[in-house]
Amino acid sequence: MTLRGETVIYTVFISDRRNFNIIDSIMTKEGIPFEIHSLVVNDRVDEEYRLELMKKYKRIVDPHDILNPGKLRV
Repeated sequence: MTLRGETVIYTVFISDRRNFNIIDSIMTKEGIPFEIHSLVVNDRVDEEYRLELMKKYKRIVDPHDILNPGKLRV
């Protein structure tokens, strides 16, 4: 697909979370721009404070989990 005139390749990997680092290192080694995401945001947030803020605002803005359902464990 193209985004703002640039070719973008969207790839989906289905894998256990323990394989994220391996997949990430291979893509980086091959020079492929890559941002790995999990099915659940909680698995990828490095800072506990940021995760707590996300949970706080998810409860306020989307208490019925309508927006991106299941993406954030509250």
